[in-house]
Amino acid sequence: MRINFLLINRFSERDYQRFGFELLEKEGHIIEAWDCIDLIFPHLGASIENQTEPKFQKNLIKFKNSKQLEERIEKLDSNSIFILIGILSEVGFLNIIKKLNKNKIRYGVVLLANLPNIKIKFLLKVFLFLKNPKILIDKVKSRLKKQGTMVSGHEIIPDFILYSGNAVVEKINKIFSKTKNIISVPSFDYDYYFSEDKQLEVKDREYAVFIDEDNLHHPDMLYHNTESNVNPNFYLSELNKYFDRFEKNTNYKVLISGHPKANYEKKKNFFNGRKIIIKRTKELIKNSKVVLLHCSTSVSFAVLAKKPIIFLSSNRYKGEYQYLIEIMSRQFGQKPIDISRENYDITIPILNQKFYKKYEHSYLNENGFNENYNSIWEIFNRYLSTYLISKN
Repeated sequence: MRINFLLINRFSERDYQRFGFELLEKEGHIIEAWDCIDLIFPHLGASIENQTEPKFQKNLIKFKNSKQLEERIEKLDSNSIFILIGILSEVGFLNIIKKLNKNKIRYGVVLLANLPNIKIKFLLKVFLFLKNPKILIDKVKSRLKKQGTMVSGHEIIPDFILYSGNAVVEKINKIFSKTKNIISVPSFDYDYYFSEDKQLEVKDREYAVFIDEDNLHHPDMLYHNTESNVNPNFYLSELNKYFDRFEKNTNYKVLISGHPKANYEKKKNFFNGRKIIIKRTKELIKNSKVVLLHCSTSVSFAVLAKKPIIFLSSNRYKGEYQYLIEIMSRQFGQKPIDISRENYDITIPILNQKFYKKYEHSYLNENGFNENYNSIWEIFNRYLSTYLISKN
């Protein structure tokens, strides 16, 4: 079977690992990563660096124009499938899906990094809009700005869907009602959490870890031509002020878990000399005393490691970002700390096992971890053997 991953980010070692390339190749499949960024986001040019190391280049195919892509698709046969990863309603993405439909190439969708905003009760939305009108205003602005770049996905009829957590099932049944093969698997972070830990060189025995989301320079801002979720004039000063107070009150040093897409070598140390450690988020959280974050999907690691979580927000953040932080914090029976205020309490919350277990089943893995645990791609490979081959 030829399996093609259709990407909307530059291919990296992280993608090679979390998309199960090695496992699927050992099972005899031909695996390729199709980089269509120049077609989906033509405005980018060379502004996004290629992070692919030479040893992973053998799996990578880059397309510079539609003709090149069409010719490649036309050469595929019924023994080929696509796995779509990204925002399916992007105009460029849908144009590629149309080409797959035209050539009767099967494809599937993965929904493995879900956040709590996928399932919000109406009354809670109304309450949050009334509590903070900035949220509603920013949401309306965002919708208006996306007009013309986002279109209906009615032509997307996947052969299969890989999903993690039971909270997204209702959405799947509504959007992809014609898809019959709905497969429950662990999330990307869940799989990674139970993989072998990497060596962590940290001298401090008692520390808190802040999960940096690269809010000032995240590449998604270039992809989608959007502004930062935070006010760059206040973001770092507010964070560092909070870190100073936190360290003084708790005696825990704050370490920074660097974002995997951020290039810290090209930037100043934004965090007043605090140590930034990259590619060790899971390990940092496992060995920490408490986790500080906004609304990163890395909250998964804190949930699985059973670590206390403190959610940080600010009245100076975009309304939509405040909304996401608020929604996530409520999953754990908390309210975020508004670090734009002068006075706020610095206390480490008591961990509530019930909230953590519910979050795990809702967004990470509805089946939980047991002795019969299978990874995403072990389950997917079994699906290929059972369903797709039988259709040929």
